[in-house]
Amino acid sequence: MNGIDLDIRPGEIVGLGGLDGQGQRQLLLGLFGTLIGTSGKVEVGGSPVRLSSPKRAKSDEVGMALIPEDRKNEGLMLPMTVRENLSFAAVEQVSRFGVVDLAAEKRAIDKMVDLLKIKSDGIDGPVGSLSGGNQQKIVIGKWLMTKPRIILLNDPTRGIDVGTKQEIYQLLQKLASEGAAILFYSTDYDELIGCCDRVLVMYGGAVVRTLEGDQLNETNLVSAALNLPVPADEVPGPLRRRRRHYERPRRSRRNGSRAAPMLQLRLSAAQRGVLIAVAIFAAMFAVYGWKQPVGLTSNVINTASNKGALLALVAMAQTLPVLTGGLDLSVGAIFVLSNCLASSIVVGDPLSTAVGVVTVLLTGTLCGATNGIIIVYGRLQPLIVTLAMGAVYFGIALALRPQPGGSVNFELADFATRSTYAVPHSAVLLLLVVLLIWIPYRRSVLGRAALPSVRPNRPPTCPACRSHGRRSSPSPCPVFWRRSADCC
Repeated sequence: MNGIDLDIRPGEIVGLGGLDGQGQRQLLLGLFGTLIGTSGKVEVGGSPVRLSSPKRAKSDEVGMALIPEDRKNEGLMLPMTVRENLSFAAVEQVSRFGVVDLAAEKRAIDKMVDLLKIKSDGIDGPVGSLSGGNQQKIVIGKWLMTKPRIILLNDPTRGIDVGTKQEIYQLLQKLASEGAAILFYSTDYDELIGCCDRVLVMYGGAVVRTLEGDQLNETNLVSAALNLPVPADEVPGPLRRRRRHYERPRRSRRNGSRAAPMLQLRLSAAQRGVLIAVAIFAAMFAVYGWKQPVGLTSNVINTASNKGALLALVAMAQTLPVLTGGLDLSVGAIFVLSNCLASSIVVGDPLSTAVGVVTVLLTGTLCGATNGIIIVYGRLQPLIVTLAMGAVYFGIALALRPQPGGSVNFELADFATRSTYAVPHSAVLLLLVVLLIWIPYRRSVLGRAALPSVRPNRPPTCPACRSHGRRSSPSPCPVFWRRSADCC
């Protein structure tokens, strides 16, 4: 970029033209705070602002949104649901005290689905199974939920059908009529001519010409994109706001205006996986109980629950770093350290025992925080850091308890390992952890932000033909599960 100077007024659609690769994308990314090394001054409403990060750009003071070019890798988390994708940018606005308000989230999402006419099997289905046009609508809707004042669009109609393009054109005019300032880059000259009030043509990272009114035509766009000199006798014609004419999307003669759903109830892949796992475990326990009737007594169940609850808690602790794309090899060492510390301080009267339990929990929290600080601020791999810190924690445990010994409060241990009405207390404790910690974490802003990093963006699988990506045959899937640009 080189000496770019532009202004956008409320209710105006300003286009970015020129040959591809002349700095248009860099301009949009720089305005949104994603490029390092840019310099300049930006004013919003007459007040200077510093766009140092996307978080700053989308703040209430600025109110900016960026619709990226690559919707699959930059705009969506494909394996996640429609609900999660739509609310991702505006999750703070539908949250209270860091926890997502599902009712408020659903109301906002339903409103956006109606506005953009998004066609899906439900907001809890994976977004990767939708058509390209509906995926692009979700990318746009995700940012419209933040109620932006400035909208940056990076070639938003590339690779979508004609009907969806017309709907996006109408949406742009509606947003402009409501006072939004829109900066619209497109490689399609017809889009720039039909949608924009004026077009800034870029060449070599600089704006070489501004076209508006009668001067905004394909001939001038091409000559300006090639940086050809302007004829001396060319006089700008009268400026007028271009009226936009839109075609109504054609309806399919074969299927009508709306395709009837094949099934009223559809389960996502994750939901089917949970049901299959539950069914397999139920079948296994049924066979075990039939073959070994004495194996399902209350004592056996209580013992299995006591051991299984510990493993489940450790697995949940390991899941948290995995969600952020890392791996914690120090979990076992922290577990050993907690046991050694508990055998020394979780003793005595109830007050001393409670203080000991809190101390053990704070120690585990401190160990995890130490790992996180070293990884984030030291910019080191989680695998290396947790392997080294695990050795340190294990050494501390050996220093506390060189030889086997010690014990915890008998009443506490007896209560934790007993059962009431054949219900193990350890199972109840595990259930409370899930309900009070794990589920709120999954619903929290932090949990929503951490979840996408563990889900790979791979092409969706057609449930009918089980193929990834496009099929060799141009014909639709024999079962006609869903028409999609990403599958058959």
